[in-house]
Amino acid sequence: MNVKVFGERHTATNALQHFLSLNFDTSCYYYSFLGWKHRRAPSQREWKRVNYMDTLFVFTVRDPYTWVEAMYREPYNYHHPQMAQFPFEQFLLHPLEDYENLLQMWNEKYAGYLKMYGEVPNGLFVRMEDFIADQKSFYDRASAFLTARGDFQRFDKYASGTGVSERRVGGEATQRKLTRQQYKIINSQTDPGIVRQLGYQLVNPSQV
Repeated sequence: MNVKVFGERHTATNALQHFLSLNFDTSCYYYSFLGWKHRRAPSQREWKRVNYMDTLFVFTVRDPYTWVEAMYREPYNYHHPQMAQFPFEQFLLHPLEDYENLLQMWNEKYAGYLKMYGEVPNGLFVRMEDFIADQKSFYDRASAFLTARGDFQRFDKYASGTGVSERRVGGEATQRKLTRQQYKIINSQTDPGIVRQLGYQLVNPSQV
């Protein structure tokens, strides 16, 4: 069984692909199979046209607060590179690609990924923070679908689209440096239902 990973930028998609290839007898599909891994979720009509029965779909997500901080550091928005120079509050509310703003993109994409996860016969949803904290648990979950190459091996290097480095994966995954006002803006744009489904909680700004 091969693997197709979907998830937003800065959610350890590259690290997960390296981890799966290191530990299991599998190959990870790239752009030619259902497109860009950071895209909106394919519709059922679309993914049913490919070999979905022999594919493990892995969906990655990250706490919305640290995710927006990572996107601000490196937004990968080649159509509007000036966004990286905006003040953080402006960056949060500015249109991004064909979305109203950054958090609306997060809402729409993860609503779609959750729907697809509930439809495909073989799927795993993994939070980036959980993968970093306990790769063995993710290994055990993936073992229900994939054949192990040998003993479990951790993958602690930093992986990006340009390669692998010795920098530790997810070094800033749980660090937040937000003000109360920034928490308020993020909360106002984030769908609380999706946050709950993904196992996160919105932060009360008054308690920061």
